[in-house]
Amino acid sequence: PPPPGEVPVFDQDGILREALVQLWEKARAHKGVNKLGELTVRIFDAGVGFPLIRVAASVPKARKSATIEASYKSMEGGDLELRFDGPVSDVPPIIEFLDPQLRAASETNAEVSLMLYFPDGLILDGQEPEKLTERLARFVSGSAHVTAKALQEEN
Repeated sequence: PPPPGEVPVFDQDGILREALVQLWEKARAHKGVNKLGELTVRIFDAGVGFPLIRVAASVPKARKSATIEASYKSMEGGDLELRFDGPVSDVPPIIEFLDPQLRAASETNAEVSLMLYFPDGLILDGQEPEKLTERLARFVSGSAHVTAKALQEEN
């Protein structure tokens, strides 16, 4: 177990579905961890990350936020750099603008992060993690880096 006061953090890289499954296994195997308080999914391809943000709106019992960092060079030589950090509900107009621009650009770089905060905890016993995996990975596949932080219980 971690030293007192230190909250366990788990991370995994891989295809989104497999990375989440392995992350749940790590968290469940860790003595003293019954709930997760945070989950972050980082995707390094906007074509995969944007659908993840759209799906995230349907995750129950979670506060949702997103970070999008993107840059591109247009075919005409114009440059754009953008960083968004805020609630998932503010993201749709950004995606509506950015998605076609990235598709048409000569050079692109985009990273999308979804953060889910579970105030009451995502319970590891039972099916909640598997339901979340199914919800997030149903329409989204691609490489991801996932990180989860155990829920710090109030004493």
